[in-house]
Order: sequence, then structure tokens, then C-alpha cells
Amino acid sequence: MTAFTTEHTRALELLSGCPDGATDYALTTLHRIAPHVLYDLIQSGRASVARHTVGTTALRYTVHRLRITDTGRAAIVAASPDAPRSGRSGARALRAAPPIGGVS
Repeated sequence: MTAFTTEHTRALELLSGCPDGATDYALTTLHRIAPHVLYDLIQSGRASVARHTVGTTALRYTVHRLRITDTGRAAIVAASPDAPRSGRSGARALRAAPPIGGVS
């Protein structure tokens, strides 16, 4: 995979807001996400893809629906400017943070 870019983060954030996932058409055409970014996310395990066939017997379409994975959600957190950089994560990082206003 190429380096994780802001476009990767934007695609993951769009997917995180779609509980049922989003089609590749919607992401590439409506949201202007480059196809190689979707490929990178799928190959790295940050997104999954499911293929569905829709339509009537006379006219069928294949639709690809992408969903964010737990790895993708973790990548959004890691890309956040507020993400802990001390090597601590989760509740340990929250407990280690100084109290707001400097008063404990």
C-alpha cells in the first residue's frame, strides 16, 4: 500500500458514517475518491468489499459495497491529530492525561 494519506482518511471517515457501507460508484463519482485509494483500503484490510447482483432477469447489475473494518476505525483514530503519541492507548492514555484546568 502507498503511504496513508488524507484521501485515505477521508474515504474511511465517509465509510464510518455509513452503517450499511457505500458503493464504489458513490465513493468514486459522488465523493471523488480515487479508485486506487479504495483498492489500497481493501488490500490493507481497512475496508471490506461485498459484491451484489441487483436487477431483473432481463437486466442485471453488479454492485460493490464497501464497509469500514475495525482496522479502518483504528486508522482513523491513529490519523487524528489528538491521537496519543506516547505509546499509550485506550483507557491508560486517558488516565495518564493531566486533569483539565490543572486541578485534580
